[in-house]
Amino acid sequence: MKQKQKIELIIGTILVFLSMIILFFPVYHFSNVKFIFSGVLIVYAICNFVKYLLIKKDKDIESLLTTIGVVGFTAAILIFDLTTKPIRLAFTLFAFVILMSIIKLNKADYYHDRRNKMWLLEIITLVLFVISGFLASINLYYSSDVQVIVLGFFFLIYGILEIFDPIIIGYIRRK
Repeated sequence: MKQKQKIELIIGTILVFLSMIILFFPVYHFSNVKFIFSGVLIVYAICNFVKYLLIKKDKDIESLLTTIGVVGFTAAILIFDLTTKPIRLAFTLFAFVILMSIIKLNKADYYHDRRNKMWLLEIITLVLFVISGFLASINLYYSSDVQVIVLGFFFLIYGILEIFDPIIIGYIRRK
């Protein structure tokens, strides 16, 4: 497994563990959606920036684009307080899904241009990501405890989908 796949696997694993921690927050009556959502995005941005610094020589700007997009969304959440009303939170989450989808589509196009069959996996994970983001967005109209749980499950699914790519690339290279 290359260094890039190892780093992607670590980032996906961090996202999965972070989302598992988020799922326990309502049990302890911690349901500050603004803090939780922006906190996860900040950790994800830091991880992607570190990934970009470590694999800069591969000329892969996906992690840099992800970092810039996530920092922009985090700034918007903190400045404009986009989590006060459920409709704002839903639109913010779905806008995040759309931005990440555009970045993932860029990666699928990269694979397709090189006639690598991994573009099909990227498209499948992209569709699953959009569906999970849409379903999470339409279920954010409940209490803040339920919003935290929905965000936790969304980031859990996102982390699992992020893990697929490096595992399958590593498996294919071993064959």
